[in-house]
Parts: sequence; C-alpha cells; structure tokens
Amino acid sequence: MEAKYVDNLVNKVKFAGFGDAFENEIRERIAKNEPSFDLHYQPNFKHNTEAVAHITWDEKRNEYYFNSYDVMLKKDGIEPIKQTVYTENPLKDAEGKWANSTITLKEAYNMMDLDAKGYGRAVLKDFVDKESKIRSESWIRFDFTRKTPGGNYPVVKRDNFPLDTQLQNSKIANMDDPIIRKNLIDKLAKGNEVNIREGDVVKGIVVNPQFQNFKTVPAFNLNVGSQKQGEENSARQSTADGTSQSQKSGTENKASQATSNEPTEQKQGQANNNTQANVNTNSNAQAGKQAQTNNQVSSGRHNMRQATNRRAGRRSGIGH
Repeated sequence: MEAKYVDNLVNKVKFAGFGDAFENEIRERIAKNEPSFDLHYQPNFKHNTEAVAHITWDEKRNEYYFNSYDVMLKKDGIEPIKQTVYTENPLKDAEGKWANSTITLKEAYNMMDLDAKGYGRAVLKDFVDKESKIRSESWIRFDFTRKTPGGNYPVVKRDNFPLDTQLQNSKIANMDDPIIRKNLIDKLAKGNEVNIREGDVVKGIVVNPQFQNFKTVPAFNLNVGSQKQGEENSARQSTADGTSQSQKSGTENKASQATSNEPTEQKQGQANNNTQANVNTNSNAQAGKQAQTNNQVSSGRHNMRQATNRRAGRRSGIGH
C-alpha cells in the first residue's frame, strides 16, 4: 500500500475524533498485512463512552478503508445507547471548497446524550451534491423513536433553521454583536451545550431544530457555588408575578446576608472603640507614671545639691 494512502487513512481516523493516538498502531498493523482490524478508544467525555473504529481491506482497490465506527454511551439510569456512524469522503463544491459531512465522535456523543424527554442534541453539517456540486447545510440528529432494519437510529435532517435570527431576537446578552453571535453559533453547531450568563445565573442553551428553536437547560447560581443546588433552584416553577423561586431565593439570601452582617459590623465597631479607649487609657496612665518618675528624679537631684552646699559651707567656716 502506498505511503500517501496510509497517511490519508491516519488523517481520516484522526479527524473523525480519534486523535493521534492510533497513528503508530495503524502503520504497524498495515505493515503486518492484517486483512482488517479494530481500534478501541475511550474518550474523556462527561459520560462513559466507548468507540471502536473499523479498518478493512479492499482487495479490488488494494487499499485499507475506514468506513465506520461504533459508539456506545452509558448513562446512569438508562440503558446503554449504541449507534454505528458511517464516515464520508470530503467533497469539493462548485467553488472548489472542501466539505466533510462525517459525524465526528464528539458530535455523535452530543447527538446521543439524551435529555429527560429522550431527545439528543443536533449538529450542523455541510453537504455537497455529487452531481451538481451545490453546497448546503442541514441540522441533523438521531431519531430515537425508531430503528433501521440494521438496528441503527436513522439520521433526520432539518433545513432552513433560522438560528442566527432567533439569537438576535433573544434576550441573551451581546447578541447584537455579530462576532460574539457567530462564536456562539459555531459552538452550538457542534451539538455542544453552551453556557450563557445572566447576572448571577448561568444557563445552558442547546439547539432544538425539530421545534425550530433553541432551549435552555437547568442553570446554577454563581453565588451558591454548587451546580447541584443551583439546578434544584432553577427546577422550581415560576411564581405568578413571573419571578422564579431561584431569583427570590437569591434576593432573600442577599437580604438575609445583609441583616446578619449588620449587627456583626456594629459589634466590630464597638469592639474597635473599646480597644481604642483602652489604648488611650493605658497611654494616659503610662504618661502619668512617667511624669511622676521625672518629678521624683528632679526632687532627688535638688536635695543632693543642697546637701553638697552645706558640707562645703562647714569646710569653709561658714555657719548657718
């Protein structure tokens, strides 16, 4: 097998999300002329994920191919989810620009990470028609309500989803800035859950193209410092006046903190005043002692001079 084909295979495995870890193994196993082999990988994602890349030999083309990989996602409380992802070769569009519609391992994980309603997240991919070379983009997701005859979850496409317009019209901060908005869209396009900040609350948002919108996921309060507690607060229903329980709780906490700090500050001030008074009293007492000592020394010196003069008078015959 020619070196350039081996390089292409290594790069295809790498950019599918398996990284550089398998380059040496791929080259060694090809050198041994193995008819096919698997690459087992366990990425460092939030939930336990296992992936197996399948490398096969094509006798007709005299090449090795990386045509698919299997993913298994294990989450607490639900059955493991399995999916086979088929890789695609990059294609050039009418303008000569490359497009790759292969679902990467991280994207597959995001699409399989189900929420409470059984929906995975969607990713945005570029597609090129092989005949017309026309380039298009679509949001895709796995349909977990049914399976193909081969046991796979089918891929569902959604076109013309106006995410950019919806973000501009949203209440998310800085969405009037096209650069910030594009950065957010790029992250959401990979199927990621992206955190946004509103005051002291961080909210996660994900794309929901099947409903032509995006949605928020449980938030956490930065003041609390615990995501779990924040999620419990955000899960509470809003009150009739539109103020959520978590917001009320935050206001009450701040009020409570201010109330509890007030007497402490007063006590601290009183303690400082008492300390200052003690210092002044001690200082005055020390000054008085010092003055008394100075007077005693001065009186003693005067008496010594008088005694000396009397002795000198006697020696010279001077009487009293």
